[in-house]
Amino acid sequence: MYFRLSKAQQKLENKRHDLAREVSEAIQALPADAAFAGVPAIFAALPVDPHERYSVFQLLDEKPGLFHGYNTQSWSSRLRSCRNSPTLGKQLFAAFK
Repeated sequence: MYFRLSKAQQKLENKRHDLAREVSEAIQALPADAAFAGVPAIFAALPVDPHERYSVFQLLDEKPGLFHGYNTQSWSSRLRSCRNSPTLGKQLFAAFK
């Protein structure tokens, strides 16, 4: 069954994809020596509420292929390494509270 999004829902979905693209580019732009240490700060700096931050994280974490034009291998591995880190993972998820 196919559900059509309302204009308001489509606008929110577009915003979420735009934010996810910005975050993936910001993670990609981190210096190589920083690896994934700056990822929590990128999410904390998003100008949206914590629920939307988590929504962006979830989109990037579960569907990185949607952003394949943005060097998926580099930013996706950094995001997952940050998520799995005992200390940085806590900082990352604190941005969603």
